[in-house]
Amino acid sequence: MRKVVSAAIRGGGALTADTAAIDAARDAGARHILYTSHQAASPDSRFPPQRVHAATEDHLRRQGVPCTALRNGFYAATLNSYIGAALATGTLAAPQDGPVSWTAHEDLAEAAAVALTEEGALEGITPPLTAPHVLDFAEVAEILGRITGRTVTRVVMDDDDWTSAAVAGGMPRPAADFALTMFAASRNGEFDATDPTLEAVIGRPAKTVREIVEAAVRSR
Repeated sequence: MRKVVSAAIRGGGALTADTAAIDAARDAGARHILYTSHQAASPDSRFPPQRVHAATEDHLRRQGVPCTALRNGFYAATLNSYIGAALATGTLAAPQDGPVSWTAHEDLAEAAAVALTEEGALEGITPPLTAPHVLDFAEVAEILGRITGRTVTRVVMDDDDWTSAAVAGGMPRPAADFALTMFAASRNGEFDATDPTLEAVIGRPAKTVREIVEAAVRSR
């Protein structure tokens, strides 16, 4: 049997949950373990989930069971958290960022299905499974403006000022601190990578940021 491992836990419990699931799959006799990882898993990442993914990948490799770690591109759904405020205010105000290979959940889910059902489709630690382009928030603001016909200006905020504003606006402090790590990692170039593997596996072009943003705007 094949077993999928993907912990939906944030924080210190994620690694424990991941490794426990891997161990359980191994003990149940799984002949292949599939783990949903991150595009730039690294023990040195400024984005905490990538450190967890790196440690989980290391544990997975030591089990002696054939495995796949799908290094998923950064989820484009994250943009939804910023689109509403940008449309309401005309500004996409956030900390300094860097290029990100925003990738659609649907495309990654399709790749995971291929990995589960087609023997040998994706083995070991995969290349980054990403859409073909990287964009920063300035480019996202420009796309949002073109789609809506409104002026959407990218405003770069100081990290502390943004965190304070986010908390004042109702975001829990731990969530704001976590979000800030995404910006720190992106401006460090951690998500500035693309690879053709995703499109090759799903057999079609990956969704573009424009398509993803258009869908988000229509849903509002």
